[in-house]
Amino acid sequence: EEASRGMAVALDRLAVSRQKLLSLEKGMSQHQVAQLLGRPVPGWSVKYEQREPVVESWYYRTIDGQVAGVYFRNGVLFGAESNSDAQLAPLTR
Repeated sequence: EEASRGMAVALDRLAVSRQKLLSLEKGMSQHQVAQLLGRPVPGWSVKYEQREPVVESWYYRTIDGQVAGVYFRNGVLFGAESNSDAQLAPLTR
């Protein structure tokens, strides 16, 4: 029983659920998102700093094996998607 609980906790940290993604709210800070989803694993984030605004993309594996993208403009959440292409051009909108 304890091993099953440990596996559930580990899976929860390795992959995000649709429920967690749906709990994100536009305007959240990076800190708030990290508290909810955790920080992305090394290499699973991209930061575009060549011009204003600074756009940062965080990527997560989902429970169903897809990739979710979470997008920040100047450190503030402005969008998320559950089937990210992960080969995105800089978001300028």
